[in-house]
Amino acid sequence: MKSVLSVLGLVMALCSASAALATPVQLTQIGSLSCTYLICGASAGARIKSAGRYLYTEAQDVGLNVYDVRTPSAPALLTTVTSLRQGGDVIVSGRYIYLVSNRGIQIADAVNPAAPVLVGQVGFTSLSATMSGMSGKYIYAGLKIVDISDPTAPTVVGSLPVSGPGTPNGLALSGTNAYVTDDSGRVHILDVSDPTAASEIGYIDLGEPAYDIAISGTNAYVVTHGEYCDDEGCTKSPGHLTVLDISGSSFASVVSAIVRPKAPEGIFISGGYAYLSELSTNFYSYAGELTVVDIRSPTAPIDVAWAGTVTFAGSYTLNYSPQGVAVIGNAAYVTTPWNLYAYSAFKDSQPPQCQ
Repeated sequence: MKSVLSVLGLVMALCSASAALATPVQLTQIGSLSCTYLICGASAGARIKSAGRYLYTEAQDVGLNVYDVRTPSAPALLTTVTSLRQGGDVIVSGRYIYLVSNRGIQIADAVNPAAPVLVGQVGFTSLSATMSGMSGKYIYAGLKIVDISDPTAPTVVGSLPVSGPGTPNGLALSGTNAYVTDDSGRVHILDVSDPTAASEIGYIDLGEPAYDIAISGTNAYVVTHGEYCDDEGCTKSPGHLTVLDISGSSFASVVSAIVRPKAPEGIFISGGYAYLSELSTNFYSYAGELTVVDIRSPTAPIDVAWAGTVTFAGSYTLNYSPQGVAVIGNAAYVTTPWNLYAYSAFKDSQPPQCQ
């Protein structure tokens, strides 16, 4: 009986620790780097990618930034490569960096991380959405599929036939499927088992414009929010983080959805946590936030931490909209047009949520 009570006491202690996380805590900032306006980043969404102890970001009309983050408390900008300026997403794989935009792909050899060199490129004759993914020898550049088996001679071999009225926003790959979000609220499911003959096999409608998407296991995580536009401009509305079950090869179903205090557009998953880049819903403010959501229980995701001007408390750490987020080791990095910030990251070793 004593051993049973001991175990029960341990479980209750873990539950109490978990319950404490139910009230989000502010992320601990461990480092930062100030930038000239728009140098750190100028494209919303997941536009910051990691490789080892380096970060790569695209700065619109400026070039590719390379940051040394081997010391998280003192991140440093190593170089800005002005010849690499697609102005879109970044993929890092092995020694190569792939810069993707709706105009095409540039491929750089980063065997020397501080000095990437352009080695190949391909342009698109028709514009494609700025979103990207990689599987094997193929880059999914918006709705184009590009064979990059020879980095010096990338070749367009196919496209993603997305149906409906929406403009594509996000893309993620899992097995032989591609998942594409659009601003009509749809998440399209495409069979890419043969990249030269991809086909759409279904979609699910989430009811509001869908932006970035990330996949972990058999679940897809989608960020959405609405927008109202008039003669003065567009005002964003609070959105959602929606969890989808994608275990079926040709369908998806909603597992859970939680309301966001702002307008999420970027998502990065690491160690059982989702890191959300959320934009302001105030027309006269650019203040945003980085929010951490515990997704270890996909049926009951819960906010655990934040940095920025959220509804939980008044802090102006992110006085400009976050452009992207990446996690390396024990640090989470987020860019704004003015800064690169480093925060302590959440890990699986933290107490589990108790139902």
